[in-house]
Amino acid sequence: MSRIREGAQQAGRTGSGSNIRQVMVRAFFFGVGAFVGLWGMSLFAVDGVLLSVTPELLQGKLLKTVTTVCSDGRPMIDPPDWIGYTLVGMGGLTMLYSVALPRG
Repeated sequence: MSRIREGAQQAGRTGSGSNIRQVMVRAFFFGVGAFVGLWGMSLFAVDGVLLSVTPELLQGKLLKTVTTVCSDGRPMIDPPDWIGYTLVGMGGLTMLYSVALPRG
């Protein structure tokens, strides 16, 4: 018997695979929500991110799309002011969703 099932049985759960999956899905969504929310909070304190990359990396489409060039020639990621609030809201709602999932 696996350790996860043994731990679930000791915790009073039936130990079926379905219950373990539900617990893991709840934990996954809670973790994703916390990650997104914390990134949003960190963007409240940051005006921009100055990158020091090689010229070969500057040729990529993605980096060209999300960066602007500073006066000294280095690329800078300058997120809009509203993105922090959006990420905090999305992270909070995802965490609330994970708490509202059925316990199984």
